[in-house]
Amino acid sequence: MALPGSAAVPAVESRRRDLGERTGVRAVELARAGTRPDDVMTPDAFDNAIRVLAATGGSTNEFIHLVAVAGRLGIPLGLNRFTDIGEQTPQVLGVRPSGPHALEDFDHVGGVPALLTVLEPLLNRDCVLGDGRTVAEVAAEAMKPEKELAPV
Repeated sequence: MALPGSAAVPAVESRRRDLGERTGVRAVELARAGTRPDDVMTPDAFDNAIRVLAATGGSTNEFIHLVAVAGRLGIPLGLNRFTDIGEQTPQVLGVRPSGPHALEDFDHVGGVPALLTVLEPLLNRDCVLGDGRTVAEVAAEAMKPEKELAPV
């Protein structure tokens, strides 16, 4: 549901305020259009989120939140689903604490949209993201990283 490009922006950057305003505007647009959270947060979208989590070596908090939100939508996310997707997904990001780079380094090389370009063959490309574009559209428009973060 988040706007593409918002996940890795450091909290102290002025872009956070702009993202907050744009997120509020988008939430109102979705509500006025009758779009419900379960129209965006589908089982395939959760699979994509799990794949991004696996590729980033993400936090246990993300795991807990995905399970909780999916549960509220009636989408079961058992451990086997995380295991299966994780085994098929390379960890391509080395961000602290599991790697040498800061989250802002990830943001500077394009953040999650750039990561989608790497993971695209493994993702459900037709899933709609928070701004209304599909995974394929966001990946096609993403900044291609000029440099890569050190392999994990």
